[in-house]
Amino acid sequence: MELKLLALRRRVWFKALNRVERSIVDLTLRVVEKVRSIQLAKVLSSIAEKLQEWLSSMKTFKEIALEAGLRMAKRMVEVAIKLKVENAYEWLKDKAYIFYLGVSYLNTSKVYRA
Repeated sequence: MELKLLALRRRVWFKALNRVERSIVDLTLRVVEKVRSIQLAKVLSSIAEKLQEWLSSMKTFKEIALEAGLRMAKRMVEVAIKLKVENAYEWLKDKAYIFYLGVSYLNTSKVYRA
């Protein structure tokens, strides 16, 4: 149940599993209290492994924000160097600033992004 909720929150549930696999999990959660069938256990185990693989390959929001922020910071440093701003390279070392830029970028509508 916890794995299903996590997959739903991270929007992996519908991407990773096909309709049959989702139905098997849903019906098992509704009907079965304890899995006794070896065949069902194998199927559920393979589905759980599939979800774990998808979830482990996904980046967290913090990682995505830091990547976007670093791209933005590099652009800003290039412009600042052309304008002869002192210590512009120091901006690339400030993780809080990079994270702030990334979150701001991700919260900007795609219509307005550069």
